[in-house]
Amino acid sequence: MLLDNLGRPRDAMPMHRRAIELALQRGERSLAISALSNLACSQMDAGRMRAALATLDQAMSIAGSHDDDSGLLASMLATRCNVLRELGAFDLALRAVERACSALAGGAASYLPIVEIAQAQVWLQLGQNGRAQQALPQEAALADLPGWVAARRWLVLARCRAALHQRVGEALARAVEAVAEGGVQVIRDVVGLHAAAAGGTLDDLDALLAIGAQARDDGRDGVALTAACFGARLAGSVGLRQLALLQARQAAAVLGPEPGSADAVTPADIGEPEAWWCLALAYDALGHAADAAQARERGRACLARIEHEHVAAEFRDSFRRRNPVHWALLQEPGVPSA
Repeated sequence: MLLDNLGRPRDAMPMHRRAIELALQRGERSLAISALSNLACSQMDAGRMRAALATLDQAMSIAGSHDDDSGLLASMLATRCNVLRELGAFDLALRAVERACSALAGGAASYLPIVEIAQAQVWLQLGQNGRAQQALPQEAALADLPGWVAARRWLVLARCRAALHQRVGEALARAVEAVAEGGVQVIRDVVGLHAAAAGGTLDDLDALLAIGAQARDDGRDGVALTAACFGARLAGSVGLRQLALLQARQAAAVLGPEPGSADAVTPADIGEPEAWWCLALAYDALGHAADAAQARERGRACLARIEHEHVAAEFRDSFRRRNPVHWALLQEPGVPSA
């Protein structure tokens, strides 16, 4: 767990696998479930969401109908919700939230804010910004929880406000403050990425590059991918053409493989459509019309697949129109978004 908190999933995963092996050999069901849950978190931190989903499914299969640890079950379901959201499986993510709430009905209510934040993140992607804000726990409910939970809450609130064209500075500052004294490295990365992307200065670009470089070294490949996407967009907007092209090509190479493969890297906290949108904007700034068109086509194809497979009919309009990234991606270059 120490390696996970330090943001070193590449080093942590072999240890979790050994712990799983030993627990299964000894018939220690609870220990095996806990070790599998820890492995899934490491795989998430590495950006391997499909591998994490398979690991969580294995853990829940072992757990079966036993509900003697409602907190662990709810935690796994909240993690499963986040994995499914990152993969764009929003209907399944909401189902995981419902199961988590049911698991918590008999106790372990301290886990509820974590579940509520996971649910809010799904609503945010679906363009249901009012529901997202309503789902977020009150600040007082986070008093006894780690700082990363508060950081997640403030970050989701900032993104909701951005979608509603409201000021985000206070919420982002609170998210940064919540992780300032340490905590889970991946959460610190994600907060830093969004804060730098919102700032848009050369100093912010330096911050993106630093986060991306350290994440690559430590095996946080999803973070590194998001950093490259944001970095390409920002470098293009400030006229650093060579850097923008380098970052865009690095990101496109990672996004390029078949997304359904077990080893595919998922960009941290933004989803594949937003990653392609960032690259399209970078290529626009560079005047690379063909590359920009290809990036938009990839993003739109991803949106269409997600909508068809995982967005309920009642949410499809908001998924397209009230998620500002999705709406911008669907517009032709040069057409103002609504």
